[in-house]
Amino acid sequence: LEEALTKAIKARDEWYQRAQHYLESHPLAAEGTAGITEPIAVGELPFLRLNSEEGLILMTSRRIVATHKGQSMSIPYEMIEDVNFGGGLVAKKSKVRMQLVFRAPLPTGEGSTKSLTWQLDKESSFFKDVVMDWAFARNFMCGACGARDLDFRLDAGRNRCRCMHCATDHQIDLREAFAIPTNVQ
Repeated sequence: LEEALTKAIKARDEWYQRAQHYLESHPLAAEGTAGITEPIAVGELPFLRLNSEEGLILMTSRRIVATHKGQSMSIPYEMIEDVNFGGGLVAKKSKVRMQLVFRAPLPTGEGSTKSLTWQLDKESSFFKDVVMDWAFARNFMCGACGARDLDFRLDAGRNRCRCMHCATDHQIDLREAFAIPTNVQ
């Protein structure tokens, strides 16, 4: 467990450094975190804000903090299975659709959902490569063996996963962006 935690902390530090590097060439406006009600953790670096009809989206070194139709959400990058941009049946000239598909349903105020869609404004749509880069580069690690082959599920309103390598169950902390082992074999 200690070795797996050390690996996870090292990966977290690398993503923090990557966010700092991004900020050097793309500074976040002073009001970049305005309107975000979800607290930003110590050691978490906000680096990109996107605006949409459904609410604000703030990318940090650990997760996406978003507002979707009035509800605040914390979405670790590791929970994102797919990112889709563009088109759809109804095209809006000044908006670009961004859909996040999750590895397991995320709890929402109205139950749970496997995907969420935002209509990004024109300026925010230029950052789709950044969203895809951060979402597709991340996977949770098993806290017992360090493997990344995890099977995700929503169980009793909580996100969980099971390591397909060593059969360790994990509870996912959406705010801290950690998969925490609940049983160690």
